Amino acid sequence: MHNPLLSDLQPGQRGVVVRVSDSDPSVLRELSEARLLPGVTVEVVDVAADGSIRLRTARAGLQVSFDQARAVYVALEPATVSPRRCDSAARDSRGRGP
Repeated sequence: MHNPLLSDLQPGQRGVVVRVSDSDPSVLRELSEARLLPGVTVEVVDVAADGSIRLRTARAGLQVSFDQARAVYVALEPATVSPRRCDSAARDSRGRGP
């Protein structure tokens, strides 16, 4: 399965960091210092015109540059089930609810 880059996410999207590229040692060091590492759940709060991203994690809010965001791979959180699908899933085979 393809894991998108953090830089590709839109505000409101959530996921778990699954990989951080080590191709640029300074970016890797900055992300490590910010504790943006595999296993951390992130939510995109805002994307600025320069590509920097404001994030929310369990520990704190933080902002990463576009270059930093391009080094982070994220497994997106599954979409929330809509109320309409919940209602139809609760009906039995005769169309009756619980």
